[in-house]
Amino acid sequence: MLAFLNIGVAATLGMLIGFDKVYHFLPGFVLANVFAQVVWQELAFVLWLFGFCL
Repeated sequence: MLAFLNIGVAATLGMLIGFDKVYHFLPGFVLANVFAQVVWQELAFVLWLFGFCL
């Protein structure tokens, strides 16, 4: 369950950053937001794999 929650959060962050590229409503520099989202996706993937190993 936790693994799917992490994937959902990563997808939500990806959509927010995508909308931010068009409408510019998130504070901060765009590349910093993209980097943060990539790191979150990697973390979500690792936790997703760990969830299947349990």
